[in-house]
Amino acid sequence: MGTCDFTQGISKGCNPNSSGIVEVYIGNYPTGYTGTEWLTETGGTATGMSGVSFYTFEFPKNSSNWTDEATITVEKSTASFKHMVSMYFPKNDADKRNMIYTMAYANMIAIVKDKNDKYFLLGPQCGLSLDTGAFASGTAPGDGNGWNISLSSDENKPAFEVSSSIISGLLAD
Repeated sequence: MGTCDFTQGISKGCNPNSSGIVEVYIGNYPTGYTGTEWLTETGGTATGMSGVSFYTFEFPKNSSNWTDEATITVEKSTASFKHMVSMYFPKNDADKRNMIYTMAYANMIAIVKDKNDKYFLLGPQCGLSLDTGAFASGTAPGDGNGWNISLSSDENKPAFEVSSSIISGLLAD
């Protein structure tokens, strides 16, 4: 059976579903690798990773999100998936400024934790890059005062779910 043959459908399910993300764990892309050989994956779920440590990035609730956008070209028989995470960090200070400056040149991978307590791996093949980073002071008292940043990667597969059993072993902090 080829990769183009259906083996099951998608059920609508009866479980509650929540939108949004809670935290993002970001690490340097593992050195010495040219692909995903640092990753153990079974049936679309990452069950092991080597050579990487992740750091926790926290933000205010309801301020950040992630997407996985498919681009299909039927004529050329190609598919690509853009993994993207957008985060908002309130206030400006030297530590945030320095981290965003570092991110501008880093090759990263990220795990996002959503409000359904699911984890997803972004950028496993090519690594994530900082696409945009902008600080805004706001004007009125109720305006935001902080950084909006976006990381993205063009990948050959949709984001893998990550087994929750391996998360604590991956965190550096």
